[in-house]
Amino acid sequence: IIAPAYCFSCRKVGAYMCEACAKKLRYRSGFMSYPPGVSGHIRFFAYDGVFKNTLRGAKYFSVRPALFSIMKYLPWQHLDEILECISPGKKDVVLVPIPLHKRKLKQRGFNQTEVIAYEIAKRFNVPMKTHAIVRTKYTNQQARLIHAERALNMLDAFSLERPKDIRNKILVLVDDVWTTG
Repeated sequence: IIAPAYCFSCRKVGAYMCEACAKKLRYRSGFMSYPPGVSGHIRFFAYDGVFKNTLRGAKYFSVRPALFSIMKYLPWQHLDEILECISPGKKDVVLVPIPLHKRKLKQRGFNQTEVIAYEIAKRFNVPMKTHAIVRTKYTNQQARLIHAERALNMLDAFSLERPKDIRNKILVLVDDVWTTG
């Protein structure tokens, strides 16, 4: 009554992503090669329209439940097939959510990538290591930067905190938006 959920795209009361808007999600699934130091990346939605509105609502208005509206439409079967392809039985897979800086985590109240990684880990029974890497530098929002500035913004922003947690494992880094890689 006081603060009802509303669709971040059309503002209809009832859910953070209404059924009508969910039908407008643009799937962009697939595995794509991406050279320097990364074996590849997988994306599921185009970063526009309904997806962008809902994700931004979750992040910038600290509405954690909005993430579940997005995850409801993840192609879970496809993700399972990809994880199986990466490591049969998923036995060597470790999910590592990209960390937020302490200051940003305090402002937002949650790390959106950790929420997403947790749901994936739970669904597929794979381990998640939230402290394998840490954010060592407070950075500007990537969304506010031009492409050329994004890589520089992230330079030296992370450090390996617990190498033994991920040694000899296949790391699947989980992030909400792919910008520079």
